[in-house]
Order: sequence, then structure tokens, then C-alpha cells
Amino acid sequence: MTEGNPDGARRSSGDAKRLKGLLKILEAGPTHPERIAALGMGAAALSGCNPPPITVAGSTALLPLMLTDVALFEEEQEQTCKKNENQHKERKTICNITVINATGGGSRFGIAQAETDPRIIGASDFPASSKDSQMLVDHVIAASTFAVIVKRDSGVSRLTREQVQRIFSGELKNWKEVGGNDLRIYVITRPISSGTRAEFMNSIMKNRRIIVDALLADSTKSLTETMKMVPGSISYAVFPPSMSREKEITPVVLDGIAPTNENVISGKYTFWGYEHLLTNGPPVGDAKRFIEFVKDHQPEMRKLGYIPMSDMKRLARR
Repeated sequence: MTEGNPDGARRSSGDAKRLKGLLKILEAGPTHPERIAALGMGAAALSGCNPPPITVAGSTALLPLMLTDVALFEEEQEQTCKKNENQHKERKTICNITVINATGGGSRFGIAQAETDPRIIGASDFPASSKDSQMLVDHVIAASTFAVIVKRDSGVSRLTREQVQRIFSGELKNWKEVGGNDLRIYVITRPISSGTRAEFMNSIMKNRRIIVDALLADSTKSLTETMKMVPGSISYAVFPPSMSREKEITPVVLDGIAPTNENVISGKYTFWGYEHLLTNGPPVGDAKRFIEFVKDHQPEMRKLGYIPMSDMKRLARR
């Protein structure tokens, strides 16, 4: 995540390099053909007028993957530019690199943003519904394992689905009621705009409501930070490998099944969901190339804890 940019937005670092190269061309003699060509591109080029930026907005569960792929996609563009420059040393080339911004906001926010602009890609933990724009095109890129997570001071690491429902609905208020320590239970949930919350409600809570006085965390990162400060807390989140290394938070074994990717693929663990990128109409140009780039870079997916669609085919065959 870019330092000093809390929402995870990331912008290209290549603008200064491109401007410097353009200025060198413009410093050539007034009749130099490269200078004439550069001026023919318009003064807007000098002010950094590159292709309009693309924004990926929405799911905070998907944000780590988006930030990683944005950086890799930009790096690939820069390498292509250098390759073209080396192949055409006899003339100066101006290489425009598409800027991609990645930010959170929640799945519903991402879907709403994608409806407004074809250069905004909505990131979501659930597909667009019939109530959303019929222009939206859904691109399923991966699957995520979700988990019920608890503060270790609860003294609990295993729960049944029914116990989770009773805790989040406020029926159970102390960890000793489920075999844990004598400690008050604090429920932490996500806002309605969260795709993680939607998956939790569909997979775990069913028709039961979350207690009204639950604490609220607006992103996966703020959720884990809040849990570290609140004794006896419980919540739910996408479960990447990094979370297993948390000293104060542990995932719950649900109905005797651990929240692992392999258990999702085998069909044993059912608290999981597909990850979606949504576009306003079929994607074209850089947006299309970026989505294909995300799908193709499966090692990054696995490293960050997501399940590539090629792996999910094993579940479909079972």
C-alpha cells in the first residue's frame, strides 16, 4: 500500500520520466523532425496528458490482489516501453503508460462506481444483481476463503454454525457459554456495503439478523486493528495466509472444518465466495488488458491466499 495513502490508491511513477524524455525532444532544433512530431502531439502531452486513468474500486477483501497486480501491470508496461525504445534507437519514442488507481470502499460502492464510467472497474465479493445496471459485465477472477475470526483471549477456536448465529444475533453474550473464558463477547461487523458481510449473511446467518449494537469496521484492515484493541471480540473476514500469523486473532474451525483453500476446493468448507471485476459494457483497451492480466497471474493469487479459477474447476468436477 502506498505510504500516506490510506485508501490504498496507487498511481504511476512513470510520469516524470515521460516528461523528461519529451522535453529532450522539444529541446532539439526548430526544424528537427522529432521535435515537429512531438509538437504535433499537442501541448497536452507536455502537461502529462497520458491515456485517461483506470480506477479499480470496491471490495477491500480484493484490494491486496488489486494493489499487487496494479504494480506488476505498470512494471510490465514500463518494460515494454524500454524494449520498444531499444528496438527503435534511431528515433525518440514517447511511451504512454496507463495509470491505474486501486482503492477500497466496499463491494456495493464498487458496483455503483462501475455503473457510472467505463474506465471504472468495480471490485466485488458478489455479482451484480438484477437491480443494478444491465450494462454491467461480470468477470469472475478468483475465489476467496472467508472465516469467522476471534480474539485469542476468548479461549475458543471451534464453533458450530448455530453458535455463531446465536453470538452474532446477541443471544450468547459470554464466551463461557460456548466453552471459552469468562469474558464478554463483543461482535464486530462490516457495513451493509461490504461484500464480505453479504457473504457472511448468506452463508452463515441465513435469515437471522446481526445484533444492532455491534461495533462497525469499514475495511478488512480496520477490522483486524479493532479486534486487537477489543477484548473478547469476534468477527468475520477474508482469510489470507498472513492472518494465520496474527498473534492475537485466530480463525474458527467451523462445524469441525478449518477455513483453508484446500477445504474449499474439496467442497468441505462452505464459507467462501467468488471475486468479481465488473465493467460498464464489455471492457476494451487497457481495461480489458488489465482484467486479462489479473486472471493470468495466478502465482500472485495463490501467494496472497486467493484461489485461481483453474483450481476451482476441481470443485466443479466433484
